[in-house]
Amino acid sequence: MFKKSPKEKSVLDKAIDEMIREMTALPGDSKAYKKLLDRLTELYALRKIDADIELPKAWRPEFVVPAVASIVGIVVIVGYEQMHVVTSKALSFIMKPS
Repeated sequence: MFKKSPKEKSVLDKAIDEMIREMTALPGDSKAYKKLLDRLTELYALRKIDADIELPKAWRPEFVVPAVASIVGIVVIVGYEQMHVVTSKALSFIMKPS
């Protein structure tokens, strides 16, 4: 039901795949193979660094739901106050960041 769509390979992963394809065509004891192996090691190190960097997710539910609930609550209170005579209490319902 909730299947993730297959992620498109990054440029780094494509470069690693290409490097492995080139290495399979070479004998294991050649200088070109060792040079490609060194480059492949560098690419894997770059991929690990790239995976360690986590970008912030701006619209995560644990942040959005409380914010929307606070705004809806304030709008309801202010709307009620416009129709009826009540002193403003909307600001006391705003969640303070901790």
